[in-house]
Amino acid sequence: MKPASVSLLLGVDMLLLSVLTVSAVFLNVSPNRPQFFPGESVTLTCEGVHSPDGWTLKRRNYIEIKSCGEDFGQFDGSSCIISDLKAMSSYWCEDRSGQKSDKLNIYVSDHVILEMPALPVMAGSNVTLSCRPRYDSYRVRSINRKSESDRESFSAVHTIYNVQKSDEGVYSCSVIYTDMVMVSGHSRLTVAAPRPDPTSPSPPLSLSMLRVFCHLLVVGLYCISTILMLLICCSRNRNSGEEPAISMYDDVTADVTADVTTEHEF
Repeated sequence: MKPASVSLLLGVDMLLLSVLTVSAVFLNVSPNRPQFFPGESVTLTCEGVHSPDGWTLKRRNYIEIKSCGEDFGQFDGSSCIISDLKAMSSYWCEDRSGQKSDKLNIYVSDHVILEMPALPVMAGSNVTLSCRPRYDSYRVRSINRKSESDRESFSAVHTIYNVQKSDEGVYSCSVIYTDMVMVSGHSRLTVAAPRPDPTSPSPPLSLSMLRVFCHLLVVGLYCISTILMLLICCSRNRNSGEEPAISMYDDVTADVTADVTTEHEF
């Protein structure tokens, strides 16, 4: 088989192996909130990192994309420490091959921020949202929620008990100073499915069997391609070591020629 075929099998092996070993990366933030005042600090960490290429933190502001350590923050392995937030930006983790985590929008406001979780919260937990003005002279007006179906307003501190997917939406808050109304950034509250209870019944058989079948299919394809590659290599090595065979026809022709030559010698 041609070298191109061997290279193709090697590529299939590497692809299947990557399917078995790659794990998702996600962006963690501390403190866990999406809005800050200017000059505050935040630590962003790429977690779940198993890529051999390594990951770095990227930031997009209004004009350009930069990596942590270039002109913002200090990068330490998988964490980026930003000690002086200045403007709204989007952050995400990215490796050299272009794989990316989900983006996190961090808002920086001079007047008011809404303190709420930046990361997804588990369904069934309690979540508290708090409107925080920068100056005591500001009077909190309300916390506002905008969803696909409606708009709602709440008091300065709003606790959602037993949060569910229906509580998702974009939240903001506003304050009043004399005649002016100032609004915070708009941040999305995301509710994730609760972690499975070890004592709860196992998932339906059909779903479990589907997952098992997918894993077995990937492992089976990987094994088959590996065996084919080994057989090809062994076949090529055996053929290169064989000596050319001598045909029986050549032997008979040589004997006849020798007899004729001897018969005409006097």
